[in-house]
Amino acid sequence: VRRRRAFVKNCAIVETGGTWCFEESGEKVCNGTVRVERVVRMDTGCTCYSGWAQVNGTDFRTPFVLDSERVHKQGLLPCVRDALLADGKSERPLIFNSRIARDSLNIALQFCEPVSERGTDRVGWHTDRCCFAFPQFSLGLHGEATNRATIFDSGQPVPAADWVTPFSDQLPKDTIQILSESAADVALLWAVAACVAEQLLSGALFKKRHGVVIEGSSATAGFEAAEALGCLRCSVKSRRTKMTADDIVDACEKHSLPALMPIWSWSEADIDVVCSRRTDFVITNGNRDAVRSLGTQGRWHVIHSREHVRYIRPEVVDAARQLMPQYLKRVLRQSPALTSSYRGEPFIRRIFRDMAHWLEEVDFNSMVIQRAETLLTLAGSQSPFEYFRELLQKFVMSGDLSVTSEPVPETGSSMQLHIDELNSRLWIPKDCVSRVLSDRNAPPIDTLAVTESMRDCYVLAGEHETDEVSGWFVVLDETWSTICSHLPDVA
Repeated sequence: VRRRRAFVKNCAIVETGGTWCFEESGEKVCNGTVRVERVVRMDTGCTCYSGWAQVNGTDFRTPFVLDSERVHKQGLLPCVRDALLADGKSERPLIFNSRIARDSLNIALQFCEPVSERGTDRVGWHTDRCCFAFPQFSLGLHGEATNRATIFDSGQPVPAADWVTPFSDQLPKDTIQILSESAADVALLWAVAACVAEQLLSGALFKKRHGVVIEGSSATAGFEAAEALGCLRCSVKSRRTKMTADDIVDACEKHSLPALMPIWSWSEADIDVVCSRRTDFVITNGNRDAVRSLGTQGRWHVIHSREHVRYIRPEVVDAARQLMPQYLKRVLRQSPALTSSYRGEPFIRRIFRDMAHWLEEVDFNSMVIQRAETLLTLAGSQSPFEYFRELLQKFVMSGDLSVTSEPVPETGSSMQLHIDELNSRLWIPKDCVSRVLSDRNAPPIDTLAVTESMRDCYVLAGEHETDEVSGWFVVLDETWSTICSHLPDVA
């Protein structure tokens, strides 16, 4: 019987008895067999090797999916060994001669020529195929559901992994009954669901996406709701992963479902990610200062529950897992509330209205949708300057910033405001609010957006730079005068 051969550095390696050996000396190269059956090029640009490994003496083959860059850097056998150890299903470890580690991919490709394929590991809307692709099923342009999995298993966690194919036209009645309860956790769920739906549908209906920040004590419950709706958590806290802010942003933007980013202490990496002008695929959390600061960017929806929601009940979580796939099917089949709009009506308002119609169509009360809508402050509903003024007023009243009626000195102070009573204007250092926010572990304001907003609100009287500090001159209206009148150093 002719044995399989591979040649590396003028040495013949044969596959015999479920192992790899040097043909001439019989020395064992590897105590198992490794096959690379597919080379899959993703639409995101990366490439994966897919195949299986079987250690000699074991009864089954263990599949693997490996990133090509890592394989080219470390070698195929080291990567397969690590994958088998991480999987924990192989009874014995893969042992190999370290001298041929770097050449092991070349050996495997000589033993078996792989098939080249194109695939995707991105969950969400695919414009080229006009469908929603999910791990367990796909939804066509007109809502037709197929059980054909269109997501390539890259070995990495993906969102919507436990979604079930929505073959029926409606949710079960007991599920709808749970989702129509007038309860705080159900209202919070619908508020998060509307934001997730906006993210998913924006690509299909060519609408603008918005990031989401959950304010206050209900943030943990909000994250639970988002996870039940299919979202994945993404963290930048680990120092082992040498990921840049751009790497995290790319990971957040990979799927149509928003990534969850819980932030309890704003690190430099956290700030770089959420303040990136590219990131509209994130659900994060924040205190009031952080929310106002993010509000100066003008692109974040804010969810704030006045009632403290400690957790989402298990029955609500189970119902939530069926909610989004069924709603997407409804939207694709018929969605007059989404396709027809009132002038200037935000897209997410239409989503709330459509969700309310959905419950009314099956004779259930839609009051919970109206309650959920009250929890949401839309991006852009308050100008960046208004958010900035709220922070400035707060920090002046708390004593973090001081006010004086003396002329602006040549050197200037980044923590002191100057009143020009003669010309009825106020000089504000541009970085004064951001400095206080940094001390309070909150992200900085968007200075450019605040400047543009001041122009739009006709309050910017000019920009002035001292030797060390740049600032704005704004019109001194009643709001500023009221604050300054409470300070002892202002006449």
